[in-house]
Amino acid sequence: MSDTTWGVKMSDDQKVALTNAIDQSGLSSKEFMGELLKNFELNRAKEALPILCCDFDELQKIVSRIYSIYLGIGQRIDTELFSKNAEYVDLALKKEILIKALQGEVEELRTLDEAKNS
Repeated sequence: MSDTTWGVKMSDDQKVALTNAIDQSGLSSKEFMGELLKNFELNRAKEALPILCCDFDELQKIVSRIYSIYLGIGQRIDTELFSKNAEYVDLALKKEILIKALQGEVEELRTLDEAKNS
């Protein structure tokens, strides 16, 4: 199935609220709209079959918890990667300082050697 673009007129406040909701969800606009539609359809099913309302609510809680777990995993991975990256940058900086210090010592030794040989 191919994707299509669809536009809708709304107030600036609604647009800002929708944009913020999409950003906070961590989903793409397409994924967010898909979730919005699923929730709408689920609410219609609850109205049509009130006897299943508790089951639908429980299912929504479980699915929401699964999303939260995956988002938490992603956040922990991001935090770990950021931490490791910071460690590598710090290590590289320390190595660079050490290399410059050793190059300075080598230069001093060359100067002393040249002075002795002159």
